[in-house]
Amino acid sequence: MRGVLEATSQLSEVTNDNCKAADLRIQLANSYRGSAALRCAWFDALASNHLSEHWYSEAAVCQAHSIAIVARELGVRNEIKIDWNLFDVINDRIVEEENAREESSRLEDTQQAGYTLVSGRIRKHVLD
Repeated sequence: MRGVLEATSQLSEVTNDNCKAADLRIQLANSYRGSAALRCAWFDALASNHLSEHWYSEAAVCQAHSIAIVARELGVRNEIKIDWNLFDVINDRIVEEENAREESSRLEDTQQAGYTLVSGRIRKHVLD
């Protein structure tokens, strides 16, 4: 928890250093491995930051992490079948970093975000 607070406070201090800000966002995403929704949110924020700086390949890797997180949850619940090798085209560490292989995935390790498939589109349900 202390690391999360420190990284969050440092984010406001590094507004002019995009590389340092990106490193801090990665640290924050890594600290939220237990929450699919929060981890996706940090990768999405980092992807947006990379896009604004025209760092398209870095943004693609962040978006692929978010997709892997969602796919992992849907795959473990047998809602979709995923060819994890497709992620290797973008970065060969995404599947490993997200513990996404079916044989190693367990939803008990991560707080579910409530992702579902609706009409072929992925949606996140917010429970009241």
